[in-house]
Amino acid sequence: MMTGDYREENFEALRDSAVWGLCATDAFGMGMDLPDIMLVVQWKATCGLCALWQWFGHAARGPGQDGTALLIVEKKDTSEGREEKETRTKMRQAGWEQSGKATKHINLQNSVNGLPWRTRN
Repeated sequence: MMTGDYREENFEALRDSAVWGLCATDAFGMGMDLPDIMLVVQWKATCGLCALWQWFGHAARGPGQDGTALLIVEKKDTSEGREEKETRTKMRQAGWEQSGKATKHINLQNSVNGLPWRTRN
């Protein structure tokens, strides 16, 4: 658990330009109102759009400043990635339902990316 002293010390270092950046949790960023943050990087969208927009709003709060917000996501966390996973799961389940024996192998063609794959029951 982060102590209040640790948070305050690191906040002051960022504010005073003693450090150029921090890797922080949402809890650390609560109440942080620094006008000259130029870059906000979010790894994964683990929150709703409103919270994400608020987090990105930490960039360039000073008058006339520009900032950049960068969202880094893995394909598995996108709609396309989730659809591909769902398709593979359905194909796997269809193969298992067709197989009446536990040792039988069924070769299926993955309709999403055209690569052959095998399921076992």
